[in-house]
Amino acid sequence: KLGKPERPLSDLGLRGYMSFWKSNVVQTILELLEEEEAVSVLDMARRSAIHPDDIVLALNHLGVLCWDAGAQRHIATHHKSALQQYVQSLGKPKTVVKPQLLRWEPNLRGKARAENTARAERDRAVKVEQPVKVEEKLGTMEQLGQLKQLEGAGQ
Repeated sequence: KLGKPERPLSDLGLRGYMSFWKSNVVQTILELLEEEEAVSVLDMARRSAIHPDDIVLALNHLGVLCWDAGAQRHIATHHKSALQQYVQSLGKPKTVVKPQLLRWEPNLRGKARAENTARAERDRAVKVEQPVKVEEKLGTMEQLGQLKQLEGAGQ
């Protein structure tokens, strides 16, 4: 599903989103160019889940697009190598997301929120048991052998 931030964006919000859009759009273009010769804004939107308007805005900000009045469409003006240089200039991503650490909680209000919070606290509570020797928990091997003999005799 295509996403778009709530508008209007503050100046700081626009800077943050623009940085995100530019790096993701350029990366998406390079990925798509490995598969196809030509890339459309809709192809980029489907791959990146960024709204087409925001993709065009990011590409304009990068100076990659210009409007072809005769064809009534945007066209790219940079080569693949220029886009690769841009990606290299970004360096390593500053934020790394570890999906296994993400935890979604519904936005609940009132009584449902209190119940959900209490349930979450119970789920997070760690119960620490006293260490128990395996023999105490399972019995000795001799006792287990006797149990198996009894089970076999009962069948």
